Amino acid sequence: MDSKSWGRVFREIREMKNLSLAKVAGDYENSPNLITSKQQVSRFELGKSDITLTKIYELVENMGLSFEEYLYHVRNYELPSGRALFEELGRLQELSNLSEIENVYQKLQMRFIESQNRIDYWNALEYKSFLAQKNYKSYQISEEEIQEISDDLFSMLEWGEAELFLFSEFIYFLPETLVFEFSKELIKRTKFYRKIPEK
Repeated sequence: MDSKSWGRVFREIREMKNLSLAKVAGDYENSPNLITSKQQVSRFELGKSDITLTKIYELVENMGLSFEEYLYHVRNYELPSGRALFEELGRLQELSNLSEIENVYQKLQMRFIESQNRIDYWNALEYKSFLAQKNYKSYQISEEEIQEISDDLFSMLEWGEAELFLFSEFIYFLPETLVFEFSKELIKRTKFYRKIPEK
């Protein structure tokens, strides 16, 4: 976890709550609980200096937030990858938290724009496909996206977890004939097939 995320998340929460640096730090005239200087908090938010965990704990509580809630936001600031990202989607689906799924989708989309990594593109589409399934806002899966995913899946010599996750999220949008073709390919291309003993 990037230590700079702690400060960025802290600043986002503070600004969202409309709290000044001085108020959060307790650095004002006749303050009953000075935690640290507002300059120190500013440097922490900008990632220019670290701050002790004890002080972070006190500052967070001074914003009316538990340390556990703050940690949750810090962990969500940096997107997980691979299986953890798919499990996070499952967790958010169970909670029917469509706004958070949209939030993660937008972050993944930005990550793909920066990285141009195909895996980031797939991950973003997995989140987008759930939003489209639920008719959330105006999200839709285009014919072009379905074609891209189909081409990518058929081009893989062997399917692993990433491909299985992608297929499971997109099955809703695929025509029956294509689902049948993919199902046949699934048997041929997954690692699980190799574990079946020959008779």
